[in-house]
Amino acid sequence: MSQEAQNLSTSQGQNGSCCSGQACAKNVAQVIQRAKSIILNPVSAWETIKAEQSQIADVYKNYLCYLAAVPAIAMFIGIAIIGVNVPFLGTYRAPFFSSLIAQVVSYGVTLAMVYAVAMILEFLAPKFGGAVDRTSAVKLVAYSLTPAMAAGIFAIMPWLGFFVLAAASLYSIYVFYAGVSVMTSVPAERRVGFIAVSALATFVLGLIVTTIQAILTPQPPTPTADAKEIEESMRHLFEKALQGGMK
Repeated sequence: MSQEAQNLSTSQGQNGSCCSGQACAKNVAQVIQRAKSIILNPVSAWETIKAEQSQIADVYKNYLCYLAAVPAIAMFIGIAIIGVNVPFLGTYRAPFFSSLIAQVVSYGVTLAMVYAVAMILEFLAPKFGGAVDRTSAVKLVAYSLTPAMAAGIFAIMPWLGFFVLAAASLYSIYVFYAGVSVMTSVPAERRVGFIAVSALATFVLGLIVTTIQAILTPQPPTPTADAKEIEESMRHLFEKALQGGMK
């Protein structure tokens, strides 16, 4: 067993909650170590994960509850504290408590979504000639989402965060692909189909989460009539200045 696996096993035995005192800092360090391993060397990481004797509760309390908090916290900071630049209106900061509630709900829905997708994988695997137990399915989903969730830190800068998250989500699909061969018994010739259907199910559930988040998250105001008049005046001034420079 690798040193990483030993550290996580020790953590699983000692901690009964997501965070308690010094154990929290230790868990965070181990989460970072595991995330780096998955992102940089997913094939090797999956072999380590498969060898671990952890249960679903361990995956949640020692890894997922930390990692899923990254995009939620970053989004809250980005929209409620740093703010979003709205043309002609300046920096818009969403209401503090509304944003906080929205991200707490989003965080909870994300945790639930992981388990829901795992149930779908468990159901789909026999349809593709394989099998996967519930615990392995939860591990497969939770750890595959590592790149996307880690990239959630860029939600602090909402406009940049969208593009980074899109790229990270694509890499998460590759991590999932690498994990299917290790965590399930789906035959090699049917894995592509299994992954495609699984990705579609995950996309649909992710769309639901995104919709819920969009509904709950306060949106920047649209430019008012006065703002539009200012924009039009600035355009005329720019055109006059450009014409004057050409004479």
